Amino acid sequence: MYADIPRLHLGADRTSEAGEHVDAAASSLAAATVQPEMFGLWSAATTAAAKLASAHADHVSNLKAHSEGLTDISGRVRTNATDLVSADERSDEDIKRSGPRE
Repeated sequence: MYADIPRLHLGADRTSEAGEHVDAAASSLAAATVQPEMFGLWSAATTAAAKLASAHADHVSNLKAHSEGLTDISGRVRTNATDLVSADERSDEDIKRSGPRE
């Protein structure tokens, strides 16, 4: 089996960067507030503002979850790359210890 370890690390780095960008977007969006009076002061405007505020909160939550997912994937790729290298090194040591084939 062949595994391109540098590419795995590159992919993990890019995935981690994407997670950081999504997290920054979530933070920026969370800092924006929905003003209840932005649509006016009558009941339909209040309902619209409440729905927008709910959608806003959901979007922030979804972005945070997406960021966490990307960070998790990045960590798993790094762990797997390390495990593959370790397994390859152990196999190499086992081959060297077993000596030449007869």
